[in-house]
Amino acid sequence: MKTILIPLITAAACMADQPATPATPAPPPSPAAPPATGDLLKKTGDIMMHYFQHPDPGIIGELIIDVSKAFPDTRQCNAIPSMIVFFGEIFQSNPGRVDEWMKTASSLPEDWQQIFRTALQYAQGKIPDVSTAQTAGPSTLDACWGGYLASGDKKYPEAVLRIACSDEPENSLDVTIRAAAWSASSFIMQYDEMKKIAREFFADATERQKLNFAGRTNEEVQKTVFGTVLKPEKETDDE
Repeated sequence: MKTILIPLITAAACMADQPATPATPAPPPSPAAPPATGDLLKKTGDIMMHYFQHPDPGIIGELIIDVSKAFPDTRQCNAIPSMIVFFGEIFQSNPGRVDEWMKTASSLPEDWQQIFRTALQYAQGKIPDVSTAQTAGPSTLDACWGGYLASGDKKYPEAVLRIACSDEPENSLDVTIRAAAWSASSFIMQYDEMKKIAREFFADATERQKLNFAGRTNEEVQKTVFGTVLKPEKETDDE
């Protein structure tokens, strides 16, 4: 997946089947800074991966600074879509702190300032909700997971699950569908909250959707979600 800043706006707009706001070209990346230490990468990753379980607006100002230090060259960061929606959800949930956080962001390199301005646009509804995407790519999945990790809102993983259990073109593999199934499986096994969301989602799913997802995951995930291992659709057709 390519690292994209402002083009995410138009991509999200297209996915939501709404007219896109013309995108302003992103500023050139700031001069490369020394690579972040492993400790800083781990710190920022741990906070973001568990924020929805332990939300704390008091740490966001420091997190804004830390993510820019962890990824000083945004061209080397594949997490831009997820960060935009992650911080967009936090901004939306804490409107009284946004001015303070944007002031903090204003001290960062210009390319990072643009990322946080885009996150603010998402919070303000100026960018369509990625969970309502009509078509999707890998960056859509990343953005949805960023939104979930910030908010715990099930609309984001449900959007990924809808992609993960959708039909593929005959005799071909769809990279986005497979990535959706892989990422959903990973989240299901990592978070109890995701186990509940997935079970409820598939309780209302069609048999075809269940078999599609089962055919793209391992037996452990299937037992976790369905309570059993489902036979792939080809096997059931042969009987």
